[in-house]
Amino acid sequence: MNNPLISIIIPAYNRATLIKDTLQSIIAQSSSDWECIVIDDGSTDTTVEVVSAFAKANSRIQLHKRSESYQSGGNGARQMGLDIASSDWVLFVDSDDVLAENCIENRINTIDETLDMTVFHTATFKKNIGDHQIYWNLLHEKETNEEYLIRFLIQDMPWHTMGVLWRKKFLQHIGGWNQNLTAWQDWELHVRALTYKPKIKSNNTIADNYYRLDVVNSIASKKRSLQYNLTIKKAIECVEAKVLHSFTASEIKKRIQYLIYRNLIANPIKWKLFQLPFALKTSDMSFSTVSKQKFLRAYWKERFFSITIIKRILKHKCKLSYYDYLYPTTTFLKKRF
Repeated sequence: MNNPLISIIIPAYNRATLIKDTLQSIIAQSSSDWECIVIDDGSTDTTVEVVSAFAKANSRIQLHKRSESYQSGGNGARQMGLDIASSDWVLFVDSDDVLAENCIENRINTIDETLDMTVFHTATFKKNIGDHQIYWNLLHEKETNEEYLIRFLIQDMPWHTMGVLWRKKFLQHIGGWNQNLTAWQDWELHVRALTYKPKIKSNNTIADNYYRLDVVNSIASKKRSLQYNLTIKKAIECVEAKVLHSFTASEIKKRIQYLIYRNLIANPIKWKLFQLPFALKTSDMSFSTVSKQKFLRAYWKERFFSITIIKRILKHKCKLSYYDYLYPTTTFLKKRF
């Protein structure tokens, strides 16, 4: 029997109530040329029992427990799934998301042996498909790798993790998932992939996958923690040198600087976490685009601009290029379908 064309990889941890919808959407695919690999990351609820029942009923669904040779967390589970996948192409799906019925058929129709990645639109929902008609973002067929990179640097995320169909060999070649990151792992992976100048096809078609929005927004509280922000710093540090080596335009360097200012200075100040940037500064900072001195100057500049009356006067008098770069216009999670 030939290997399936696409391996669907799902990391799972305590998702018993939601993963049913995910697996049912996979079983309902119009194409059967797939395998589904679920990697359980030590669930303490009934996730294992739920997935086991699906696997028993459908031989294309596999359940594996994360091996101790992989780090705990979603990245370790995804990497294990990648390593054991039997297909030449892989698709990562989270355990609370849903595929449209034609998703796999749609992806198969775009497979080209000259490509490293194909990317697709992702739609969003809250509880039921159709209750939140917003795209993850808009894709444009003619965008270059550099244009995609700039979009990631300004956090105008062009595609969702589920929106990418990867050639397995390419993903392994670039190192797979960074198991040391607990946040921004998808951002880091996609930016790192772009530094290898992949051959990408953008499919400007109707979304074939659905991302479940976190209505509780548990990430909001995490963003205010030192550990979360240290992970952001680490994610940027992981790719900064690769980006600057692969893309030499001065605009790229400037976008990296403002990515650092936005996430490690401006956002904490906006949340009134005035000591957080100092805690980040005193950690081992190894940015090549922003020295500790530049970081400190940017901090005091932002503190000055954050005073309401000053900000109001400055924005009234002139359009500051500083703010244009700090908070650029994006279409991320803003466009209806």
